[in-house]
Amino acid sequence: MKKKLIIAAIVIAIIVGVMLYMHYTPFWVNLTTVVSFGVGVVAGWVARVVYDKYFKEDVQNENID
Repeated sequence: MKKKLIIAAIVIAIIVGVMLYMHYTPFWVNLTTVVSFGVGVVAGWVARVVYDKYFKEDVQNENID
C-alpha cells in the first residue's frame, strides 16, 4: 500500500510540474516541446522495431567463449 502511495505522489508531482511548465512558458515553446517529444517517441519505437527485427537474433545466437 505504501508503494502505491509513493507512486501516486510521484505521478501527481509530475502532472503538476507539467501544468506549471505549460502555464509559464510561451505557446511556441510548448508546441516545440510536444513536437520534439513526439518525434523522440516515434524514433525510439522505430529503433526498437529495427533492433528486434535485425539485431536481437544475432545477439542471442552469439556464442561467448
